[in-house]
Amino acid sequence: DKLPPVDFSVSPVLKEGRLLGIYKNCYSVNAASSENKKKAGMVLISMLLSEGMQSSAYMDNDEGIPLNKEVYKGYAEYKMTTYLAFLKDYPMDDIWLEDGEELCRIMRMEGTAL
Repeated sequence: DKLPPVDFSVSPVLKEGRLLGIYKNCYSVNAASSENKKKAGMVLISMLLSEGMQSSAYMDNDEGIPLNKEVYKGYAEYKMTTYLAFLKDYPMDDIWLEDGEELCRIMRMEGTAL
């Protein structure tokens, strides 16, 4: 909002024609934990992925894209500004996920090619 749109642009990072992305916050359940801890961990993860939590986490800020498909539909409809309009051209089910370091390497390579 503070910079005029002519000062910068957002470009998709592609690999073999597919949109690249990374998981920023990864959670898992430790297989070596007790059964009670495993169950509690699964309840927590299912809550984090629920429609209400995903909506709260992503609809009110500018960082990341929700994993919950129902929340993503609303996100795509209401949150994608002209800067992010290119995302509508790529199905989120077909996104190519990389680790953060690999994505940074690809972006550096793409940046030198521009």
